[in-house]
Amino acid sequence: MNEITGKILQKQQKEYQKLYTLLLELIGYDNEWLTTEAGLNKYNKKELVEIILHQRSLMKKLFEELDEEKQTKLKVKIESALWEVLNKK
Repeated sequence: MNEITGKILQKQQKEYQKLYTLLLELIGYDNEWLTTEAGLNKYNKKELVEIILHQRSLMKKLFEELDEEKQTKLKVKIESALWEVLNKK
Protein backbone atom coordinates (compact mmCIF):
# COMPACT_ATOMS: atom_id res chain seq x y z
CA MET A 1 0.00 0.00 0.00
CA ASN A 2 1.46 3.34 -0.95
CA GLU A 3 1.58 6.43 1.26
CA ILE A 4 -1.40 8.18 -0.37
CA THR A 5 -3.64 5.12 -0.05
CA GLY A 6 -2.60 4.76 3.58
CA LYS A 7 -3.51 8.37 4.34
CA ILE A 8 -6.88 8.02 2.61
CA LEU A 9 -7.62 4.83 4.56
CA GLN A 10 -6.59 6.46 7.84
CA LYS A 11 -8.86 9.46 7.15
CA GLN A 12 -11.80 7.17 6.29
CA GLN A 13 -11.26 5.12 9.45
CA LYS A 14 -11.25 8.31 11.55
CA GLU A 15 -14.49 9.50 9.89
CA TYR A 16 -16.09 6.09 10.41
CA GLN A 17 -15.16 6.12 14.11
CA LYS A 18 -16.64 9.62 14.56
CA LEU A 19 -19.90 8.59 12.90
CA TYR A 20 -20.05 5.34 14.87
CA THR A 21 -19.58 7.18 18.17
CA LEU A 22 -22.14 9.82 17.15
CA LEU A 23 -24.70 7.15 16.34
CA LEU A 24 -24.16 5.40 19.67
CA GLU A 25 -24.60 8.71 21.49
CA LEU A 26 -27.81 9.50 19.64
CA ILE A 27 -29.42 6.16 20.33
CA GLY A 28 -28.72 6.60 24.03
CA TYR A 29 -26.23 3.78 24.36
CA ASP A 30 -24.46 3.18 27.66
CA ASN A 31 -22.56 6.09 29.20
CA GLU A 32 -19.28 4.43 28.27
CA TRP A 33 -19.94 5.51 24.67
CA LEU A 34 -20.73 9.14 25.45
CA THR A 35 -18.06 11.61 24.50
CA THR A 36 -16.63 13.27 27.58
CA GLU A 37 -15.57 16.89 27.85
CA ALA A 38 -11.95 15.78 27.60
CA GLY A 39 -12.82 13.82 24.46
CA LEU A 40 -14.54 16.81 22.88
CA ASN A 41 -11.55 19.02 23.69
CA LYS A 42 -9.44 16.83 21.39
CA TYR A 43 -11.41 18.02 18.35
CA ASN A 44 -10.70 21.26 16.54
CA LYS A 45 -13.45 23.78 15.78
CA LYS A 46 -14.09 22.44 12.27
CA GLU A 47 -14.50 18.87 13.56
CA LEU A 48 -16.88 20.02 16.31
CA VAL A 49 -19.02 21.86 13.74
CA GLU A 50 -19.12 18.67 11.64
CA ILE A 51 -20.25 16.67 14.69
CA ILE A 52 -23.02 19.17 15.44
CA LEU A 53 -24.23 19.14 11.83
CA HIS A 54 -24.24 15.32 11.78
CA GLN A 55 -26.22 15.30 15.03
CA ARG A 56 -28.77 17.75 13.64
CA SER A 57 -29.16 15.73 10.48
CA LEU A 58 -29.64 12.45 12.34
CA MET A 59 -32.10 13.98 14.80
CA LYS A 60 -34.12 15.48 11.95
CA LYS A 61 -34.26 12.10 10.19
CA LEU A 62 -35.37 10.40 13.40
CA PHE A 63 -38.02 13.07 13.99
CA GLU A 64 -39.35 12.67 10.45
CA GLU A 65 -39.74 8.92 11.05
CA LEU A 66 -42.25 9.60 13.83
CA ASP A 67 -45.95 9.61 13.02
CA GLU A 68 -47.70 12.99 13.03
CA GLU A 69 -49.18 12.58 16.52
CA LYS A 70 -45.80 11.77 18.07
CA GLN A 71 -44.18 14.68 16.21
CA THR A 72 -46.79 17.06 17.62
CA LYS A 73 -46.34 15.74 21.17
CA LEU A 74 -42.57 16.04 20.90
CA LYS A 75 -42.82 19.59 19.53
CA VAL A 76 -45.01 20.62 22.47
CA LYS A 77 -42.61 19.01 24.94
CA ILE A 78 -39.58 20.73 23.40
CA GLU A 79 -41.32 24.10 23.17
CA SER A 80 -42.37 23.94 26.82
CA ALA A 81 -38.83 23.00 27.90
CA LEU A 82 -37.36 25.85 25.86
CA TRP A 83 -39.98 28.27 27.16
CA GLU A 84 -38.96 27.47 30.74
CA VAL A 85 -35.27 27.96 30.00
CA LEU A 86 -35.72 31.16 27.99
CA ASN A 87 -38.05 32.74 30.52
CA LYS A 88 -36.15 31.74 33.65
CA LYS A 89 -35.54 34.68 35.93
